[in-house]
Amino acid sequence: MWAIIAFIIGIFAPRLVSIYLYFFTSWFSGAFHTKGWPILGFLFMPRTMLWYSVAANWNHGQWGVWQYIILAVAILGDLGVGKSTYKRKPYGYL
Repeated sequence: MWAIIAFIIGIFAPRLVSIYLYFFTSWFSGAFHTKGWPILGFLFMPRTMLWYSVAANWNHGQWGVWQYIILAVAILGDLGVGKSTYKRKPYGYL
């Protein structure tokens, strides 16, 4: 049950979940052998880092088609693809 709640929060606030997992669990020790990669992932690509750690911990490092598809979605989400940058101009403005 807690995994589903963490997943939902992780979609919208991946850095919050990363901080919790980093300080209160040993979740990242199974996926990363150094402390540097989780910190860089936290700063630049938090969703990708979380998904990589999920794939490493739950699938024992075995990557299949679905793991790669979700990894691509996480990368796109971290890069901001799909966010609208269109700003509506005020009425009467050319």
